[in-house]
Amino acid sequence: MVTENDTVLVMDPDYFRQLGLILQKTTSRRIANYIGFATIVYGASRLHVNGIGVDVSTENCLLSTEESFPDLLGAIYVQNFVSKETKSTAIRLSEKIRYEFVKMLENASWLDNDTISAAVDKANAMDFNIAYCDTHINNSKLDKRYEGLDIQPNASYLQNLLQVNRFLAAAMITLLRQPLTIDDFDAIQPTSTSPKYWSDNNSIGIPAANLQGRFFSINRPPTLNFGGIGSVIGHEITHGFDKTRIEWDRYGNVLFRDDAQQIYNRKARCYEKQYYNFKHPSIDNLTVNGTLTLNENIADNVGIKAAYAAYQKFVNETGAGLKLPNLNFTADQLFWIAAAQLHCGRTYVLGFRVTTDYDDVHAPNRYRVIGMFRNSDEFARDFKCKVGSNMNPPKDEKCELW
Repeated sequence: MVTENDTVLVMDPDYFRQLGLILQKTTSRRIANYIGFATIVYGASRLHVNGIGVDVSTENCLLSTEESFPDLLGAIYVQNFVSKETKSTAIRLSEKIRYEFVKMLENASWLDNDTISAAVDKANAMDFNIAYCDTHINNSKLDKRYEGLDIQPNASYLQNLLQVNRFLAAAMITLLRQPLTIDDFDAIQPTSTSPKYWSDNNSIGIPAANLQGRFFSINRPPTLNFGGIGSVIGHEITHGFDKTRIEWDRYGNVLFRDDAQQIYNRKARCYEKQYYNFKHPSIDNLTVNGTLTLNENIADNVGIKAAYAAYQKFVNETGAGLKLPNLNFTADQLFWIAAAQLHCGRTYVLGFRVTTDYDDVHAPNRYRVIGMFRNSDEFARDFKCKVGSNMNPPKDEKCELW
């Protein structure tokens, strides 16, 4: 049980304050009815009777398995499809990008030495959870984790699901007041395709499922990996220093003095205004929401800058700036092409409205690419874009944070 002496991290205190006010005005009978109805809805949606009810398709069963046993599904995927070399190569690439990101912080002339030191400390302390956890290749540990779970072949889907929920809840309670390792809460789910930055423990996660296809391969020229997964890794590192998270150092203390915060805000407003100027090709009054997408735009721009710097350092050290056969592009140009391919897709008017008017914090794909590349002097140099052209505007129209 949690006692008055325990420290509890409440992620959204305002939610619970508002909930308390609502519960005070609500009768016990209505609360009980709500809980009962929610339970019925949960159960009914997971019953399958006479061909009616829960979707029993292979896809839905796979999603249900992933929801209940993400570590087991992840282990099957990792042990069959992900090599140790893939993980080790991705880790080395991540560290190269971190190194260049730290250099950008160190060279920020608008920051005082103490702030730079705290920012560098935060970047260097950032945990990298790449591909999978050790648990995913340790079957004995997985077997031990699920000792006592009784799945009955003849029971209904709902009955087994409730049994799983009870087991997992009890297992979570046993972790209370126990020292935790990164594997205790599976910091990375290998089958996910959503890289993340977690501000609560200053870490990033790059799932194994992202280390394939157009993102990454150990069997292709490094320039494509730096431009592909490298720009993603840079993006996630930068989220630790975006408009929302720049406020804190690695310990949760205030990072910036007021004057530095004002400079940061001014630099961030450049991106905000710039992206508001990106309009739908055929509808003039339909623009990107520069405020809603600000954090992602900062992460895109700074992340790809760090990835490109890491790539150039790698080439200088190894000479491995390989081209692709039968393509008239330099190795440097292929970096940008690989980065752009991550956002390849067609955005229709409805999709544009969804990404600009509602809750999508990412700009439409077209403008994520254009925004990053127009701000980059390196892109303009590699593709020989004339100053004042669409993809190489004058310096005072470009945005740069670090």
